[in-house]
Amino acid sequence: MLILRIHLMAMFTLVLTGIGSQSGHTENYVWTTWENESVHIELCEEKGVCDPIRSFVTELHSMPELHEAERLMGQRAKDALMIEAQIAPRSAPRICEAVEAATVLGFNPELWEQSDKAKALVGLEGIYLNVENLKGPVAYGPNFGLDLQDAVNERFSYAGLKLLTMEEMEKAPGKPEMNVYFSNTDSNTGCRFRLFAGLSQTMLLTRNHTIKLKAGSWGMTGGWVADDPEIDEFRSIMIVIDTFLADWREANRMDKSAQ
Repeated sequence: MLILRIHLMAMFTLVLTGIGSQSGHTENYVWTTWENESVHIELCEEKGVCDPIRSFVTELHSMPELHEAERLMGQRAKDALMIEAQIAPRSAPRICEAVEAATVLGFNPELWEQSDKAKALVGLEGIYLNVENLKGPVAYGPNFGLDLQDAVNERFSYAGLKLLTMEEMEKAPGKPEMNVYFSNTDSNTGCRFRLFAGLSQTMLLTRNHTIKLKAGSWGMTGGWVADDPEIDEFRSIMIVIDTFLADWREANRMDKSAQ
């Protein structure tokens, strides 16, 4: 059952702009805040978190003169006393001080079980991935990165996952970006080629939702394999790309089947 309570409040903010001047000039801003309190159905059914969650929408109401702002807030104070006589006492919203996730969200996010990393691929509609400037082995020639990008474009197009431009990625939710780090074989040391590909997205800390980081949500290593020395640098990178696309398809398939 959905529990819904709606509260409408007016808050008055006085900003002094002429500090030290003789005019005593002030600018006045009256803000209207809409408080919505409701039970999140999915949280209640799936996690047992059924306490009402408070959310707020605040918009500028007006910029009155000081005397008008005082008159307006005086009337609002009288209205508030009448309302408080009819409902249980309520605390005002902590607009500026609300930095704890539990305070803002209405529930403690630490109560959630840690998700499988595959969940980070669910709903992903595109990523940024550019390997054109990747330096390949000397024997391959100067077009290693360009040929690799063509192959990547073909694989993503076939899979149905969009390759975003840098500008599109910056505007996309989570700013999903994949990077490929590659080291060539060194004939002087005998070290074989190695690579790592990682997808990073923006995330919020559960202990403090005001901290947003861009962190890895998928990754895979690759390189020369003694059991299959025929796998060259180009093919090794494409194996990693194919694995990522397979994981993306599986994660979204599983999510749809679970619905």
